Amino acid sequence: WAGLEGCSAPDMSGSVEELIRRIQEVSVVRCDEIPWSLFGLSMANYNVVMCLGLGVLCLAYVGLRKRDGLSLL
Repeated sequence: WAGLEGCSAPDMSGSVEELIRRIQEVSVVRCDEIPWSLFGLSMANYNVVMCLGLGVLCLAYVGLRKRDGLSLL
């Protein structure tokens, strides 16, 4: 287990030039490239599908409860 070292910030001591060099060495994660997909869909696509599905289920639940004259809880 990495412990606190695994989730803490790296050592930021050093000169300003050293910090600038470190920043420039880090690769930038691009927003327009999909790092992971399954069946051609990204995690954002799966998130939308799941949220819409859960929203439909919630609306159906509320509709059924109202139709039967029951409270929503």
